[in-house]
Amino acid sequence: MKKKKTGRPRKFKSPDEMAPLIDKYFADCDAKKQPYCVPALSLALGFCYRQGPWEYAKKYPEFTDTIKKARLRIEAQRNIQLISERNAAGKIFDLCNNFGWIQPHKIEHSYDEGPDRIKIEFYRPEDSVSDSKKNSKISSGG
Repeated sequence: MKKKKTGRPRKFKSPDEMAPLIDKYFADCDAKKQPYCVPALSLALGFCYRQGPWEYAKKYPEFTDTIKKARLRIEAQRNIQLISERNAAGKIFDLCNNFGWIQPHKIEHSYDEGPDRIKIEFYRPEDSVSDSKKNSKISSGG
């Protein structure tokens, strides 16, 4: 006796079925001059939470490249905005929370070398960064 499959049917049968919805989402954003964002892409694909597309790709690996490409397009737009616009706080928040960027802080404090300095560096998880750079360091002199 064959075992019946139970559960919800797949949203998409193939990446080719998903791709037009992704393209439509980006075209709509471009037409309205709206920035791309992860939650809106998830909604456009019919998911009810922002991690939906990534969990779908984990379950059905054939969708991984299609979803990674869409996510990379959002990240690329955010990078351009970070460079070209004045208010960077929102973009930094988005990159850290939606794209895995790491924001380690390096605080240098010295009494005899001049004023206090704060150096903030950004790293993506796939960048090779030594643990000493990833973790915050506090050093004080004098």
